[in-house]
Order: sequence, then structure tokens, then C-alpha cells
Amino acid sequence: MLKIGVVGDCSQGDVGLFTKALDGALGVADVVVLVGDINSSDHASYDVVTARLVAGKQILSIPGNHDYDYPAGITFFGAPSHPKQWRKDFPEAVLIGLDNGQDNFGPGWDLLNEYAKAPPSLPLFLFMHKSLSPLVLPDGTESQHIMGEGGISVEGQKMIEWMAAHRFPTVCCGHYHGSSFMQTSHGPVILEGRGGSGGYYGSPMCGYTLIHVQADGWTAHPVDLT
Repeated sequence: MLKIGVVGDCSQGDVGLFTKALDGALGVADVVVLVGDINSSDHASYDVVTARLVAGKQILSIPGNHDYDYPAGITFFGAPSHPKQWRKDFPEAVLIGLDNGQDNFGPGWDLLNEYAKAPPSLPLFLFMHKSLSPLVLPDGTESQHIMGEGGISVEGQKMIEWMAAHRFPTVCCGHYHGSSFMQTSHGPVILEGRGGSGGYYGSPMCGYTLIHVQADGWTAHPVDLT
């Protein structure tokens, strides 16, 4: 069994809550993926991640839009040890990280085209910061806080078509400060944005999503640490 921890937005939030979410996920997962907007209000969150990488923890990360807003984020994702796009193969699944923090996938298409040449018969998980399409949230409202901010963008539609042609992989994203799960026309979407970010409906949130991948499928469980 492969256990994937997903930690979302800190987004100028509390580094203590971000650290709590990250360490909580690291304590139970084989690999933790940060889906962008890592930056805390004091930018110390990048140092938190780096320290755990140095200690040998398996953390993969992709940038969000706010990681491009500050020198600390640009420096973090400019280092060879923190690629903006990546692929990680496990016996149970393939994980691909894509950077759509600036509303395009850029070199990420090269990763996807390479994957498409010889796709393994394993579940594929795509990690990106922004959702491709509107999401229905737990309270029944619809979030347009997506790639392109509003309706589906041209680049987002292109990705949706790629996904439909490649067995509808699972998307894990953040950007919205909360958590949800949705079955869309282009596959399952796991939303996780509780890495210390300020909640839209109250106080800051702390949590992560834990995905269990097994031979006969996968499950996703939101974990609240607030």
C-alpha cells in the first residue's frame, strides 16, 4: 500500500499551523506532496520544508500563485532540489507534479507527453495548485477560484481533454482554502488547502488529506488538526 499525504495552502498564514499539518502528514504517509502556496506570513515555511528534506523526509512540492509573489518562494523553487514539475513512480501509482500557479502548464506538457508514450497500468495522480474547473464545496456553494479565475481557461480545457484521453487520472489541488472531493467529467478531484491558511468562513485551518493506494483502488481521507 502507498500512503500519500497532501498538504495545501499556507498562503501567508501561520507557520506553526503549516508545520503541524506537514508533520502530521509526514508521520503517517510514505510521501507528502505540497500543492502550492507554501508561503507563511513570515516566509519561514520554506525553511521548515527544507529542514525536513535535509533530514531525509520524502516531500514533493509544486508552486502556487503566491509562491511567485515573494523572493523566498522564487528562491525555493529555483533550487534544483525543488523542481516545479516532476514525475515519481511507485509500484502502486504514478505521481506527476505540474505547475499551473501562473495559469499555464508550460514544460509540464513535456512530462505528460512522455508519460503518454508508454503509460503504465497504474493509477495516475496529477498534482497542481489550481483546479481546472469549478468545484462544489461542502456547504453546497460553487467555487470559481480555479485556473484562470472564473470559467474554464483554454489551457485548462486542453488539460481536461488530455485527461479524458488518458483514463481520467485523479487531480489533487489546492488554491481554495478548505477541503472537498468531487467527481467531475474529467475524473476525481481532491481539494486540499488547509495548511495554515485563513479560512473563508472562519479561523485559520490546519489539516491534510491522506490517500491510500491499493491494488484494487484508492481511498482519500481528510484529516482535521485544527
